[in-house]
Amino acid sequence: MNAGVKAFSKNKDAFKEFNCVYRLCQDAISAIFPLMSKRKIKCTAEEFKFFIENNNVKYMDIPNAELRKQIQEAGQGSLVLYSEKDGIVQDQDYIVCLTHAASITPMASKELVNSYKIRYLDSQ
Repeated sequence: MNAGVKAFSKNKDAFKEFNCVYRLCQDAISAIFPLMSKRKIKCTAEEFKFFIENNNVKYMDIPNAELRKQIQEAGQGSLVLYSEKDGIVQDQDYIVCLTHAASITPMASKELVNSYKIRYLDSQ
């Protein structure tokens, strides 16, 4: 019997060579996020929309050079992209991503991505 929220998930064997055995889970990020000091990157609402619209993004395709640099410098593994409004992280405005050698992939459920699309893209 399990109780609680899954905070970490075991990665596939491909990431073990990078000492990245576990990754963050989107389900628990609201509890973990305030405690994180590394591997979280602030982005604008427009950049957040970009990652919602695109599933597997090559680093070269990221429009903002500074954001691209921050993601690449984080190295391979899990990281959290988040957006703020008036200096406050809005409820659930963060997404767990998995960085690869040349790309970044959001690791959120389809339901969450669809809710972000409704909030961010349909309000234009």
